[in-house]
Amino acid sequence: MELPVAQQAAEFACAAALGLALGLCYDALRALRRVCPGLTVAADGAFVLLTLLSLWFFALYAGRGRLRLFVFPGALGGAALYFLTASPFVLRILRVLLSLLGRAIRLILLPVRRLLKIFQLFFKNLFATAR
Repeated sequence: MELPVAQQAAEFACAAALGLALGLCYDALRALRRVCPGLTVAADGAFVLLTLLSLWFFALYAGRGRLRLFVFPGALGGAALYFLTASPFVLRILRVLLSLLGRAIRLILLPVRRLLKIFQLFFKNLFATAR
């Protein structure tokens, strides 16, 4: 069964939009990896899983059960367009947001850290005299 050219173009455009969305997700995980380098393996695994699942759902719903070959260049083109145009700005914004989030968490946890420091001094003195 042949697919009309208009439907092929619409599916190609949807694949390009999928590539843009995957590029945005990659940048979000890249910013998170730069803040917490210990999360590199988990972030990469999450991106691979997200990519596979999104291509699978795209094939099921937009492609009506078929993953056509022009979907891959469409997704790659959309991702390339995102990385060449919007990625530097999005990364800056995400870095600022993550640094603000880190500062807010540190500010919220400041009383807890001070309380733990007091308990640490108390238990250090208590157990030092128990010997």
